[in-house]
Amino acid sequence: MPDMCDRVFNGSFRPRAAAALVFVAASGLSLVQPVSAQVFHSVIQIKPTYVLAEATASNPENVRLLVGLASMQRGMMLGLLFADQALANMPESHFADPRADLLPGLKDGLAAAGVADLEPLLIAIEGATDMAGLLKSQSAANTALLIAESSLHAEDKDMVLAVIEAVREANARLNTSGPTDVVNFQEVWGTLMIQRGKIDLLMQSGNPVVSAASTDMATALDNVILSMPDPMVSEPVAFDAAPVAALLAQLEGLASGL
Repeated sequence: MPDMCDRVFNGSFRPRAAAALVFVAASGLSLVQPVSAQVFHSVIQIKPTYVLAEATASNPENVRLLVGLASMQRGMMLGLLFADQALANMPESHFADPRADLLPGLKDGLAAAGVADLEPLLIAIEGATDMAGLLKSQSAANTALLIAESSLHAEDKDMVLAVIEAVREANARLNTSGPTDVVNFQEVWGTLMIQRGKIDLLMQSGNPVVSAASTDMATALDNVILSMPDPMVSEPVAFDAAPVAALLAQLEGLASGL
């Protein structure tokens, strides 16, 4: 079965998914091509439970911070994918999420871990008025987020649990009784794309158990992402939530042996 990168570069993967994977994989955000989208910002606030992480993590606070940092990366990725719309209507875009919705709950924990204040970098993103300025500020913020993750010195097990908790949050955003609103669907899609990148890193673990479990996780995530509609939508999305719920159960099962 071809992996995600094979599907991107052999032309069988949708353009926005390919662009998102470039965001995940590349250190230079200038490689990402923005696309047009109509984005409606009616976010339902979701507070992750972290039940599994708190029960089994080596450091539950690291798990919480990793999930939060990945959510910030998701907002940046989605904002950039829909950048032409976002620049025209910044307060309504995904760009506002990292600073307004996510940073307040992470700031103290990150400071305690010795991470520099991220707010000035996020303000610079929101203040961008053209693509050149946006790419420059995005690159600086993305680098800072990667440094923040590294500063946590998280164990492989906690990184795996952070992936699971992020997927749990994504699953909670899906409407199981009807179409999912635009922003929540885009954030589910973005979460899975960002977490796919995290799993790529875990596949390189020196722990053979973690590496093997992560390889299976990658395949499971690929299958769900490829089944999802394109995130460039302007009305609620009729998407069966069952595959994401099944993915969560599968990830939990794989992690149980760590």
